[in-house]
Amino acid sequence: MKKIIITLFLLLAGLTFAASLNNGNITIEVNGDGDVGLVEYGPVPGTNNVSLVGVNLYYDGNLHDMDYILGVEKLYNNFAQRKMFTGYGRDISSNFYTYTVSYIEGSNSNLDQTLVYTMRKNTQLKMSYTVDSRVMQTETNDHGSFNIANQTLMFEENSVFLGFAARLNDAKTTSHIYSGFNDVLNWLQTASNISVETQNLVNAAGAVAWPLSSFGGTPQTVRTKLMVASSDPEIQAMSSFSANTPIHVATDTKNEIRAAKFTQKFNKTGKDKIKIKGRFNITEYGTALDNLGSLDVSFMVGDYVAFIPDDGSQNNGKVKEKKLILKMNDGNGKRKLIIKRKKIKGNKYLDYTFISSKTDVSGATTLTANSPNGKNLDIMLPVTLVLTGNNSQDLEKGGQVWIIPSNVSLTYKKKNEKKARGKLKK
Repeated sequence: MKKIIITLFLLLAGLTFAASLNNGNITIEVNGDGDVGLVEYGPVPGTNNVSLVGVNLYYDGNLHDMDYILGVEKLYNNFAQRKMFTGYGRDISSNFYTYTVSYIEGSNSNLDQTLVYTMRKNTQLKMSYTVDSRVMQTETNDHGSFNIANQTLMFEENSVFLGFAARLNDAKTTSHIYSGFNDVLNWLQTASNISVETQNLVNAAGAVAWPLSSFGGTPQTVRTKLMVASSDPEIQAMSSFSANTPIHVATDTKNEIRAAKFTQKFNKTGKDKIKIKGRFNITEYGTALDNLGSLDVSFMVGDYVAFIPDDGSQNNGKVKEKKLILKMNDGNGKRKLIIKRKKIKGNKYLDYTFISSKTDVSGATTLTANSPNGKNLDIMLPVTLVLTGNNSQDLEKGGQVWIIPSNVSLTYKKKNEKKARGKLKK
């Protein structure tokens, strides 16, 4: 839990790299990895706070935390209906990636977060949502409880209540704990089938979790809520998850990868190539994406960050009602992303083609000259395309986010230490 230690040190030192969402009622610091660093609420800011709240991953026998990738975060504060923050993160071992959207709706005192995870391999995974110690500064006065009906973990001190709830692919959590932080960490690393809460009011912490599951490379979506109020009934009233959310996540049935290939040269700099083509069914979104203007576009393949908002790529390309072209040519290669709107047999689709040359794809593949040689070797690329409505005057898509995640399965061959070639797995 290296990142937790680092984060606590930075907070104690008065340093933070987090963005701040503030709607006049609540102030919350968030990072691109989905973590919440600090919460302030009420008439006297600073009298109550959370040190760290975030999603943890347990796989390959270890508990993993995410870290945000610098330069891919953006605040959207120009919308009357919500304050929003987007970002991108990865786990330390570069096996999982997450795209995050955090927002406060209106004047509410709760934070909604959507975290969409992609991965590099099929694995067994347990996910949990954890509340760090120092929940409200004076640890020994914190009182925790769990509402089984609403699946809400709650802490209270001096008539300030903080609630935490989460869903994994719309499924409720199956287990929970609140105790000392070391007890919580031990529980997260061993079992997730506890049925009775334990309580220790010293350095109180808590977590909710889902059981270990085999995910088979399918993108995972976690939705979380952090709530602050002056009573437990107020917390429980806020704890439900609305189906009407501005965050839209494409499932496998709506997102099709139609082609993917790469060439990676290990002994030559800036000579790699990569191409990915996909199709995304947008029928259910009505007319929101009929016009492709006023959209921020992000495109990431693992650590390979191709496009991010305000990077100048749209100025180099073209924006039309049915077609969006982004272009960049810099130290990260010569890149182009083409997005087209189509109508096929009564359904609406977005087709996208990403091409990059004269680049370095090691951040996408993680292959090196020392990787094993062979034919038909399996590799999985975590691909995420994101469209964010950036215009507050656009009533249909302003403040809306479409996340199109894929874990793309390829096979590759590598004969020697010179190069590797990959293509879409049939």
